[in-house]
Amino acid sequence: MGTLKVLSPEMLSSLPGNFGYPPDIADAENAGEAEVWVLVAMWVRPTSRGRGVGRDLVEKALEVGQRLEADHQCSVANERV
Repeated sequence: MGTLKVLSPEMLSSLPGNFGYPPDIADAENAGEAEVWVLVAMWVRPTSRGRGVGRDLVEKALEVGQRLEADHQCSVANERV
């Protein structure tokens, strides 16, 4: 079991700074060549760690993020045991 939270480019644009991502990514974003999404929180129950739950959460977040409007945050929970 676990959860994670991702912020979209539009949510990030209202915040100061660039969250310290590498200069080449910041440059690509500023040039309109890339959209940056930031994983801001992730947690997996200790007894579920090492079972691929974190990987499943990230994969699901990518899937959900592709379907959402860009001004939403993406929160995903996994009930897999």
